[in-house]
Amino acid sequence: MRETAPSRHIAWMLGLLSPVWLSELGTSFFSSSTAPLILWGLFLLFWDRSPRSVWWLASGAMLGLAVGLKLTNGPFAVAALVTAIWLTFSSERLPLVCLGNFAIGLCGGFLLTAGWYWYLWTNWGSPIFPLYNKLFQSPYFDLVNLRDFRWQFESFEDFSIFLVQAAFGTKKTIEPVFADARLVILVLLLPGALVCKSTIKPANAALIGFLLFFFAGFALWAQMFAYQRYLIPLELLVGLVIWVLVARLVQQEMVRVAALVLISALSVWAIKIPQWGHVWIGPGSRDVFGISIPERFASTPARYLLIGQPSSYILPSLHPASQFFGLGVARQLDEIIGKRLAETSALPVRLLVLADGEPAAANALEGVGISLSSFKLDCERARTHRFQYAICELIPNR
Repeated sequence: MRETAPSRHIAWMLGLLSPVWLSELGTSFFSSSTAPLILWGLFLLFWDRSPRSVWWLASGAMLGLAVGLKLTNGPFAVAALVTAIWLTFSSERLPLVCLGNFAIGLCGGFLLTAGWYWYLWTNWGSPIFPLYNKLFQSPYFDLVNLRDFRWQFESFEDFSIFLVQAAFGTKKTIEPVFADARLVILVLLLPGALVCKSTIKPANAALIGFLLFFFAGFALWAQMFAYQRYLIPLELLVGLVIWVLVARLVQQEMVRVAALVLISALSVWAIKIPQWGHVWIGPGSRDVFGISIPERFASTPARYLLIGQPSSYILPSLHPASQFFGLGVARQLDEIIGKRLAETSALPVRLLVLADGEPAAANALEGVGISLSSFKLDCERARTHRFQYAICELIPNR
């Protein structure tokens, strides 16, 4: 694993052929922003420089911070903990203080962001509100373990079909189409690499630990989320995993190089990078989203009822003294909003909704105790680079 080999450098480049990671560059998504914390944490876990216990403390801190910043990194922290346990008790036995420091680092890194979770717990009855509310039982949300069922795998067969489809293009695990042939190539290499006599000497605990981290993290991701953007840290490691498998199958370095060049060429040919609606912004432009709002709405404050998505990026362009209420998140929250709206206020009430979502607004308003039959709507259009919106002021019928 330490030798300087051209095939390993190709593997690093193969890791960068990660379609979803590439798709997030230049966007406000931050799955890719926390990925370096996961990768650096993993690097320090395997770095055998002394004092190793200190590096494991730093490794845990980086992984804990990654989870605190984005809870969907949780599977990788669990996979890293399993790997740390393996390394501690494997043939290259390490002092228990290393494992203890790693666990302390995990907790410490997470605590750096604990203020937000404490706020949720004290104000909303759950540290990760509204997630896993069947466990925390906040009174402000239904007692369900909330997750997005659009992406779940129904069976192992369903997961296997996804791996094949991903090579040609699929929307199974993400909204726009993506294609990543590296996943099915990895699966095709795996059986042979497992049964053949290893050409890597030695097949040490670190190598096994690296594969353990990858496959444990992959399995946890598939079980918990199955959403492709959350897999970015492992997506960036696919090239190295393929290199390990090829190295187990092939002894000659030049053959390894040829195999990885071929795999890279196939990956480039097959790759489909998801499109999230990138737009060109001129140098020095402050109008990033192309937001255009009628002056009478932009210059006066109001209580805005937000219906549907996406809309939150428009709010900074509205009057700073305005109040904003998102409707339809949960029945319990709508009841709280309804009580706030019933309080006397000098601010008018306005709707902000996608232009084609106006017909559905009545149902959302019923949830907060507003009947449109008691109001007339004074609406104007607002627009951005991608969407048309309607802003409607609710004027009581005389």
